[in-house]
Amino acid sequence: MAQPITIEDIYKLFEKTNEKFEQSRQEYDRRAAEAKAEADRRAAEADRRLAKLEKTVANTSRAVDSLTTRWGRFVEELVEPAVIGLFRRKGIDVKETYSRARVKRQGIAMEIDILAVDETEVVLVECKSR
Repeated sequence: MAQPITIEDIYKLFEKTNEKFEQSRQEYDRRAAEAKAEADRRAAEADRRLAKLEKTVANTSRAVDSLTTRWGRFVEELVEPAVIGLFRRKGIDVKETYSRARVKRQGIAMEIDILAVDETEVVLVECKSR
C-alpha cells in the first residue's frame, strides 16, 4: 500500500516545480539575450551595408551626371556645324553661334544649347542626345 501524501511532500513538489520553472526562466532569458545580440549584430550589419550601398549610389550618380554632361556637350558640338549648314541652305545666313547661352529673367532660368544669329534672324536650338 502506498504511503499517504504529507504536506511536506507537497512542499517538496512545489520546490521541485519552482526549481524547474526557475531553470526554464533562466534558459529563456539566456536564449532571449542571445537572440537580441544576434538581432543587434544583424541590424548593425544591415546598417553598414546600407551605408555602403548609399555611398555606391551617390558615386554612381555623380559618375552618370558627369558622363551625361560630357555626352550632352559632345552632341552639341556635333550638331553646331550641321545647324549652320542647314540654316544657310534655308536662307538664314548664320553669322554667329553661341553655345549654352543662359538667361535668367524674373526668376525664370533658361539655357539655350545653340543660339544662331544672322543680321535679322535668331534661331534657338535645343539638342537632345536620346
